[in-house]
Amino acid sequence: MRSKDIKEKLLNIVEKVLLDIGFELYDLEYFKQGKRWILRVFIDNVEKPVSLDDCELVSKKLSVVLDYYDIIPESFYLEVSSPGIERKLKKDSDFVRFKGEEIIVTFQKQNINPIIGILEGIDSDGNYIFVNTEKSKEKINRNDIKEVRIHFRFKGDKQ
Repeated sequence: MRSKDIKEKLLNIVEKVLLDIGFELYDLEYFKQGKRWILRVFIDNVEKPVSLDDCELVSKKLSVVLDYYDIIPESFYLEVSSPGIERKLKKDSDFVRFKGEEIIVTFQKQNINPIIGILEGIDSDGNYIFVNTEKSKEKINRNDIKEVRIHFRFKGDKQ
């Protein structure tokens, strides 16, 4: 079975397991690194931040279920993690949930500088996001965006 087919089956199984225990799937990566295969599962919880205990619980549940279904033909390492404080915003619901947060937007075209500003929201069609920078209000076509992340500043960081 191809890696892409395996990943598709894994997505379905992992999403169901996570929903059953109160989490949602943020992202799933299945790849080969050196000689070993890695299944990396990023979990999220809209109610509260994901803790280390949450990751441990999910890891144990997924291990049992993945062993049962035996989809992955080779041995692999399972890693469970939260999206982190500088998470990528991908889904329309992310742009609603994190409205008011400072973000950094990088663009597909290399000649356009990234912008940092406050996320003001997303249009009803999901085609544009709105960002308030220090200098202007921006309406950005999502097709032009390479990546949007929460921009975390440590105390003392300059604007």
